[in-house]
Amino acid sequence: MNQKLYRLQSRAGLSLAITAAGAASEDSELSNEQTFCHTSLGVRETGTATQKGSTTMNSTFNPYRTTRAARRYVSPRTRPLNEYERETRALSYMLKEADCPEAALQIAAAEMAALVWGPCHLIPAPDHTGDTSANRRLAKAIAAHVKGGAEVHDILTRTAPAPSSCDRHRNRGPAVSVEEHNITRRDAKPIPCRRTFIVDNVLVGGNTIRACFNALGFGTGLVFGDASYHFE
Repeated sequence: MNQKLYRLQSRAGLSLAITAAGAASEDSELSNEQTFCHTSLGVRETGTATQKGSTTMNSTFNPYRTTRAARRYVSPRTRPLNEYERETRALSYMLKEADCPEAALQIAAAEMAALVWGPCHLIPAPDHTGDTSANRRLAKAIAAHVKGGAEVHDILTRTAPAPSSCDRHRNRGPAVSVEEHNITRRDAKPIPCRRTFIVDNVLVGGNTIRACFNALGFGTGLVFGDASYHFE
C-alpha cells in the first residue's frame, strides 16, 4: 500500500510526509546512530560513539521526531471526517483490543510494515494496565510483512497501572507523564543490537513511547495513527 510516512514533529509544527525511499535513507542513518543495546547487565556500548544530537538515542529523545505513523488520526471533534479518516479512527480503536478482527489487523500491519526494514526488532508497548496482548498481536502481524525479517520481543511491562492516555486526551486533561506510565523492562535475556521499533496503536501525547524508550535505552516508535497534532 502506498501510504505516506509521517515523520512526527512537535505539536507546534506540521507533520512532515516523506516517501518510503526517504525513510530507507533515514534507516541507514538510524542503524549507525543506535550504538547501544540493553543487556541483562544494563546498557552497553557496542563500538560506535553515540552521535551528538542523535534523534534515536539520547536523553532528549523526542517521540514527535522519531515515531513513524502509517496514518494521521483526526478527531471528529475538530471537523467532519472524510471516509478515509473515519476508517482510520475505526481501525485505531479496533487495534486497542486483543481480539481485533483479523482483517483490520492485517490492514494496519501491512501499512506499518511498509515503514520499516529488516532485520529489526519489534517491541510491543503495554497498555495502561500493563497488558501487551493487543500490541503483541499487532507486532507479530507486522513482523510477517517486514522485508528482511523482524523479531518480536515482549519485554516491557508496567510496575503499576497508569491512567488512560486516550481518556485524558478525550477529557482535555493533562497528558499522562512519563513517570506515571510506570513502564519497565521485564527480566529477560539480552536481545541482539539491531534496529528496534516500539509498537503501539496510536500516538496521543508521545509519553508512552518516551517511557518505553527510557525503559529500554533505545528504540523508535512505530504506530498506526498519529493523533498528536491537530490544526483544523
